[in-house]
Amino acid sequence: MRCLKIEPVIVVPEQKGISKLIKKIKETPFQADVMSLYYISLYPNLEIPEKNKNNLVEKVAGIVKEAESFILRPKEVGCRNNKIVVYFKESQEIIEIHAKVITILSRFREDHVAEKFREEDYVQAFSEEKQRNIRNYGSPDVMDLYHPYFTVCEMENSKEAVEVSSKFKIKMKNFSLKNIGVYNIGQQEIIKEFKV
Repeated sequence: MRCLKIEPVIVVPEQKGISKLIKKIKETPFQADVMSLYYISLYPNLEIPEKNKNNLVEKVAGIVKEAESFILRPKEVGCRNNKIVVYFKESQEIIEIHAKVITILSRFREDHVAEKFREEDYVQAFSEEKQRNIRNYGSPDVMDLYHPYFTVCEMENSKEAVEVSSKFKIKMKNFSLKNIGVYNIGQQEIIKEFKV
């Protein structure tokens, strides 16, 4: 069965704060692979059978139709593995839309789990709660363990990411949720975007 890495996302608008952060990162002696699109995933690591793509997109449209705009507030620069990220405050609104997305879209997985989460040695290092989330939702960092962020760039390794991310503060403005899109991770493109 052919599967797609496809995620509902909040597209982060271009801002001077992001450009300045990238410029500072590029001034370090480390190699950084900068992302071409900045987005906050509402369902990280979602993989679905390809046959479910259109139905998932329709469900996202329905979720967005009922959603109301809210303010997203950048919190801090951090790292996740070898990636430099910007974390956001976990407002009630983003947590609620995340939970709704997970609850409604999880069935499109048909119990499929990304290959890396099927490797027993890899998953054994996770907490019981993360392992339960993988079994139930196909992703460890969802529901009570969800922390909204977007990736700025990837470094060679996690040691570099820790060193570089600890040097910077984010000077990024709050912004309103305007659109939710469906992003094809493999193709690195927005399949469809819906106005909130």
